[in-house]
Amino acid sequence: MNVEPNKVEQFVKDWAIDAAIFKKQPGFISAQLHKGIGKSSVFIMYELWESIEQYKNAVKTLIFSSETQSPLMKYDDNSLVISAHAFKKIAVPGICLD
Repeated sequence: MNVEPNKVEQFVKDWAIDAAIFKKQPGFISAQLHKGIGKSSVFIMYELWESIEQYKNAVKTLIFSSETQSPLMKYDDNSLVISAHAFKKIAVPGICLD
């Protein structure tokens, strides 16, 4: 996620609201937010879910429910650019496990 520098503080607050909503969803295991060092305003969010299906359901809930709508979906001024990707852990022999 790329955030305009003057919106970083608000973004972190909004992300915390998102994460609290996600924590209540079935299949959620954990989440971690990482920020580039120094004056960087680039963030990476890393989440673990029991299944991709549970993640997709949680995203639908977070985006489309009026009661739990993500505050991150309200950034309509291009001050937040989200590039979401789903990854699967893989094994590399002698380096890391699957």
